[in-house]
Amino acid sequence: MIKLVCPFTVKLHPKHYLDQVQDRSKFLLELFMKLTGSLYDFTLYTDKESYNFLGSPNNIKVKYFNHTSELDFIDDFKVDLLNKLPKDTYIVDFDLYLTQPLTIDNSYDVYIERFEEEANWKVYTEEINSIPFDEIREFFLSIDALKTIPNIGFFRMNNKELIEEYSTLYFYYKNKFVSLCKEHNFEYRHYSALFSQHILNHILSKKDYKVYQCDQSICTHLNGPYKYKLSENDIIKRVSPKQLV
Repeated sequence: MIKLVCPFTVKLHPKHYLDQVQDRSKFLLELFMKLTGSLYDFTLYTDKESYNFLGSPNNIKVKYFNHTSELDFIDDFKVDLLNKLPKDTYIVDFDLYLTQPLTIDNSYDVYIERFEEEANWKVYTEEINSIPFDEIREFFLSIDALKTIPNIGFFRMNNKELIEEYSTLYFYYKNKFVSLCKEHNFEYRHYSALFSQHILNHILSKKDYKVYQCDQSICTHLNGPYKYKLSENDIIKRVSPKQLV
């Protein structure tokens, strides 16, 4: 049986934003534990401040990390973990809900939630075009694979060469981008998914890697900020009402 871990920190967000999403974040985690967390061994990878933000839930295993204040993107945490994950352990977001165990084995190079839907391609294009730094923007525009952007709400790599190539390219462009942003006082936090997912897209497009995608008939991923605008009942209906009766 696989195990799941979720890297999470509040240290990358301003207080006014955290005040708006705190109650909903607690609810999303509680719902996760009723569904996905009831199927698999789960550990929250976080820091003490973030654990307190979530209400210090005593039904969840926690592993504390001390480096979260040094991160630029939340996905820095994910990418850094790829080489350190124990065997049969997968990264998951706690807004990803499973109603049944996944059918999964060790034969894949990379495991993702799914490739992004067509409706999201425009969002990536707009984000790329909003980058004011030519080298970074032109790199992303050069990736001729917009239709195969992987969503890493579920994530693992079994291929060491792939991990090395991906993490090296990710941190090269991410570090250069963040350095330029700080120099020019440009807000950068919301570009996390673009860098982690579109750079992975670039790597995967160059070679025929074996990619695992979660069965969408048993998986609901409430990725993106829209989930904070939904009522709790709307979220429950989207996830699986039968599981929560």
